[in-house]
Amino acid sequence: MERPEYLVLYSLLAGSYVGPVIAPIVTVYIYQYFGWQAVFYIFGLIGIFIAGVWYVFTRDYPEIHKLVNNQEKEYILEDREIVDTAKVRAP
Repeated sequence: MERPEYLVLYSLLAGSYVGPVIAPIVTVYIYQYFGWQAVFYIFGLIGIFIAGVWYVFTRDYPEIHKLVNNQEKEYILEDREIVDTAKVRAP
């Protein structure tokens, strides 16, 4: 069973496929009713909103995410391989 929090992320990812189809049509209507500057402001605000939602729901490591419970953390960590990611300086 999927958790509701993931539906938000799936919706954002689906936008990368649906957006290019809908954006040109929406752009024309925004331009006609509000002017060309409004296109940049509206799409900019939408982008900032999506970035905020993405920041709230994603983390680099699932075990530090506040919505992951202890049982999930244990499940994630039990099969994780430790990989050395030390940075090496170029010669």
